[in-house]
Amino acid sequence: MQDALRLMGEAARADRVYVFENHDSEDGSDVLMSQRYEWTREGVSPQIENPDTQALSYRNFPGVLELFRAGRNYQRLASQFTPREKELLVPQEIRSLACAPIVLQGSLWGFIGVDDCHEEHDWSPGQLLALKTAAVGIGGAIVCRDAERNLEGKATEFTSQRRVRASTLEESTLAAVLRTHATD
Repeated sequence: MQDALRLMGEAARADRVYVFENHDSEDGSDVLMSQRYEWTREGVSPQIENPDTQALSYRNFPGVLELFRAGRNYQRLASQFTPREKELLVPQEIRSLACAPIVLQGSLWGFIGVDDCHEEHDWSPGQLLALKTAAVGIGGAIVCRDAERNLEGKATEFTSQRRVRASTLEESTLAAVLRTHATD
């Protein structure tokens, strides 16, 4: 993932590239986002450990969840930030950002984003297409990873069941041998 984010950052001339995963609030009343991965250009402050990037409500970014659900990118300049966005994003030194949804099997999983921490600029159509392409690739990688984990879990479960059967067979065989020798 780090290599993919680095390549994306270099290709987009971004200062920061990150992936956020969506999840529901504990009571199920809100969709939250939490940063899972990040690459930063040398000299740019990482935000992966920033508590403001964990369990953050989409309500802080009006309309973004709907854009992502429609499969559309989101981009914003610092001069366009709402007061709440300014409160969250300016301390991260974000001057321009663009994000693309990551969709897994028809459901919005999260998003990939790029930041420019030096100047405001609109991201070019080529940069936005590369971002969208990266989102599709990351989505595919996540599906493969989850399938692999599922197979590993099933293999472990199968191996565990075989061990139980083998142990039961050994115990039964030992009991039969002991009964046979006890009657001799």
